[in-house]
Amino acid sequence: MEPLALVLVGAAIWAYGWNHLRLLRDSKTTGVISLAVAVALLALVVLKPVGSVLVTPAALAIDGDVGETLAGVNIFVLMAALWALIVAANDLWGFETRSLGLFSIAAAVGYVVLALFFMNGNLDPNRWTEAVTPSALMGVASLALAVITGLVFFYTVPPFPKVRVVTASFSLGVGAILGLIGILHVLGLLNLVG
Repeated sequence: MEPLALVLVGAAIWAYGWNHLRLLRDSKTTGVISLAVAVALLALVVLKPVGSVLVTPAALAIDGDVGETLAGVNIFVLMAALWALIVAANDLWGFETRSLGLFSIAAAVGYVVLALFFMNGNLDPNRWTEAVTPSALMGVASLALAVITGLVFFYTVPPFPKVRVVTASFSLGVGAILGLIGILHVLGLLNLVG
């Protein structure tokens, strides 16, 4: 589930950044992409067997606890799906952008908590093995999404229009990197299993 989720989240973040650099004529394109990503992410949570083919739960385990880690991954995916749904509502139906900003600050806090959860014990160099790589990767992805959602808050709620280019550029970079990591794993060129 994790590589597919990273590809989907990367696509949504990248489209969001592309739209805010004003490279799309109509924001409805971002809305359609975000809606498709949200539906796919929700399907990943509901259809758990899809992910078990790509990354074994034992490879994600933090201190041997598989259940807590999978719950953390599900929370990560559900938060990303909700964020994508709010982006879709803003871009497709013209809802107030401050609603995205207000959710973004809550999502930023949630992603920081998830990053700390996934990185628990992974910051100790003596524990760096291939088995903790997927968990550490989810921690870094959570931290990157915390930064993006924090920037979205400052771009939309106060609003600080000068933050738009920084938010868009960071979104493009993070979206491309997350998507590339997921695609490389699906193609077998990057092993996240451990």
